[in-house]
Amino acid sequence: MNYFVKAALAGVALAGGSASVLDQGAVGPENNIRPYGNSKPVPPNIVLIMTDQHNAQYIHCLGRTYLKTPNLDKLASQSFIFRSAYTASPVCGPSRAAIFTGQYPLQNGVYTNWKPLKPGSVLLTDLLGSAGYYNAMIGKLHLTPVDSAHGFIYRRICDSPYDVYDKREVIYNDYLPWAANCMGISEEELIERAGKCERLDINNPGFWLGESWADDKCQITTWTGNEAVSFINGYSEKKPFFLHVSFFGPHHPYTTSEPWLSMYDPAKIDLPRTLGKIQPGKQPGFRANWPDSLWREIIARYSGSISAIDKQVGRIISALRERGLWENTLVVFTSDHGEAFMEHGVLQHRGNVYQEQVRVPLIFDAWKGNYAGKQRQGAIPDKTTREIPFIQGNATGYKPCRSLCHVPRLRQGKRKPAVGVRITASSARRQNR
Repeated sequence: MNYFVKAALAGVALAGGSASVLDQGAVGPENNIRPYGNSKPVPPNIVLIMTDQHNAQYIHCLGRTYLKTPNLDKLASQSFIFRSAYTASPVCGPSRAAIFTGQYPLQNGVYTNWKPLKPGSVLLTDLLGSAGYYNAMIGKLHLTPVDSAHGFIYRRICDSPYDVYDKREVIYNDYLPWAANCMGISEEELIERAGKCERLDINNPGFWLGESWADDKCQITTWTGNEAVSFINGYSEKKPFFLHVSFFGPHHPYTTSEPWLSMYDPAKIDLPRTLGKIQPGKQPGFRANWPDSLWREIIARYSGSISAIDKQVGRIISALRERGLWENTLVVFTSDHGEAFMEHGVLQHRGNVYQEQVRVPLIFDAWKGNYAGKQRQGAIPDKTTREIPFIQGNATGYKPCRSLCHVPRLRQGKRKPAVGVRITASSARRQNR
């Protein structure tokens, strides 16, 4: 997934404006996008929306039908949905580094959080910048060091609203002064409130549940949406933009604020099918012998956080439409990793590689309704893989050996992958070869 996202986005830009990432002989449209009646393809804007710790099933249309996610559902209805997209790591920093480099953690040097990239790493932003894109970042980037530009010209950063793990995250932070003003308190008090539950012992349910410390209008999710809309409305550069919008949620602590806090009744939450079914032997990951009622409350709070994000996704899409940018904007929605929620007896995202932890949502909207939500058997797009040598060699001289570049070519079931991983647009599955 990580290399595919990088290759697809960079390939669109470097191909001279072809937003048709699929090969014409596969399942894509026959022509490049020509917005506004232009006879010549126009380089599309690119919006990469990312959540944090998002279980792939926790979108209404992708499995959890009780969830209220109308905006993501609508986006998915006109997009390719990759039902078996996998992260390179179930940890925030390594996963994001893999997405931006197209390399596995051991190759790019980021094998755990707060590790810098290896010197000389070529990022997605480098490739897009060389193709004439204006790179903008809003929200949680989680690349180290936090004060580095990482190829972004425009930055509105909030890796974290607290200083529990890295004090630099509250120094280089655009959310904190805004939120402190919104709440009428000092930044120091805000940091203390935001980090209160994160400072609890991991065995304390409050560490996971959290508590509501700000009204919805002052929450980090709302701020992220505000900043994205503001960027879109104010953009005036004579070049296409790459906008990375990265939400802090639904990362724990899961509690947000009203109306999301009480949107879901814990009593109506179905518990995971393997709750408490701990595998034999000592294994990594956090486990707790908590009552079912507490697990239902945790999942209800998590679900509320996702619905809060869905509202902001809708605002972003509306802003693109209102500015007349929608038809020439490629939109990708994904997450850095999943969340276990006591499947196999595990809570949290790291420590194991169960499906719930490493499978992520991936919605790829490049074709503006050409497929009307049909989840078709297609492959990782042929044109994308054909662009890879150009991206690696012609664009920057970048040759990422021992990376995620070994993507098989598939043509709608006409051939099988030679090695490794088979990924299809609707029901991808990994095959050991």
